[in-house]
Amino acid sequence: MTVLMEVKDLTTRFHTDEGTVYAVNGVSYTLHEGETLGVVGESGCGKSVHALSIMGLIPKPPGDIPKGEVLFRGRDLLKLPPSKQRLVRGAEIAMVFQDPMTSLNPVLTIGRQITEALRLHLGMDNAQARTRAAELLAMVGIPSAKDRLDDYPHQFSGGMRQRVALARALVHDPEVLLLDEPFGALDALTRAKLQDELLAIVAATQSTVVMVTHDVDEAVLLSDKIVMMTNGPSATIGEVLSVELGRPRNRVELAESTQYLHYRKAVIDFLYTRQAHVEKAA
Repeated sequence: MTVLMEVKDLTTRFHTDEGTVYAVNGVSYTLHEGETLGVVGESGCGKSVHALSIMGLIPKPPGDIPKGEVLFRGRDLLKLPPSKQRLVRGAEIAMVFQDPMTSLNPVLTIGRQITEALRLHLGMDNAQARTRAAELLAMVGIPSAKDRLDDYPHQFSGGMRQRVALARALVHDPEVLLLDEPFGALDALTRAKLQDELLAIVAATQSTVVMVTHDVDEAVLLSDKIVMMTNGPSATIGEVLSVELGRPRNRVELAESTQYLHYRKAVIDFLYTRQAHVEKAA
């Protein structure tokens, strides 16, 4: 498999009234083309900070420019000029946040938010852009997608808004989808449906995915490899687990799979046994 991205010794720190705090310290891993990598850990372990560091979204101050390397097809994103960083991260690496309104404009229709990006970056005329926007919305499970282009974000439920945010991220056909707990705020049934739709989207687009999650079952269901973070502050990678489950994956069948249960137990053991012990010792 071809290496797409390498994260080497990624370190991000913040300055507080109590002193300097290292959110993540020395995080390193390799991401291959077509691979889905899950990042799990307890709250406060720096999972989201790691994702924001890759995207160059750490607020400065109180944060510092992340140290280390983020090599994307051999280019170190942390060393590119800001203008090129925005182009690479916007077109080749797209991010979806836990709160979809982080990336959606509440005063613009969803059709306009998607078509403007298509016209600006891909040179489509309005008719082409609307057709493509409807296709993207249908891909992520928006019913009657053509008829919803002129609706506003507030006219959608939380799960549907997250679908719209995912469609917006797919506009540039990015090589990497960086997902920061995108289903964490949803009810269990909606989360399960979106997980299944993400599996279908990844299969159709052959996307490479980095997914931050606190959900053990989500990590095992979706990932080819799971990066398990130690407790924060100054969190780093404690263990990397390869998930050798075939694709396509069916959640009902996997519920009775001894292999699936083995991976699930391994993640739970790391998070709730070994890391709980480390926290008490500290």
